[in-house]
Amino acid sequence: MNTVDKLNKYAELVEQSDFLQKSLVELKEKAVPDELKEQWEQIKAAIANCHAEIDAEYAPMIEACNKEKDALLEEVKAETLVAGATVKGEKMMAVWNKGRTTWDGDMLKGMVALIPALKEAMKVGEPTVSIRSMK
Repeated sequence: MNTVDKLNKYAELVEQSDFLQKSLVELKEKAVPDELKEQWEQIKAAIANCHAEIDAEYAPMIEACNKEKDALLEEVKAETLVAGATVKGEKMMAVWNKGRTTWDGDMLKGMVALIPALKEAMKVGEPTVSIRSMK
């Protein structure tokens, strides 16, 4: 079997898997009597109401905590940048990293014509493959 045949077989298996998943969901849906579905909807609504009350009680506390946490995080980051070193606490640490060096690849490729020795510094990664659906 060549690569095209294998790719076509793979596409068929993807379609088969999708069909089986959809069939499974439909069969489960049909297996539950309508009366139970109605009761379940009422139970879900009651649960949602309970959760909404709890959410309303906790929301201001969570918002205040997150606001203070975010502000403190920004202060820690700023102070760590100024210190230029990692700062360790009891449970967390702010890790300082030096700035990353990057190179303009297009410019370097153009310079290889002028300075052939630059080509020795070039490293090319391994190719990769991704599978995509055809539209």
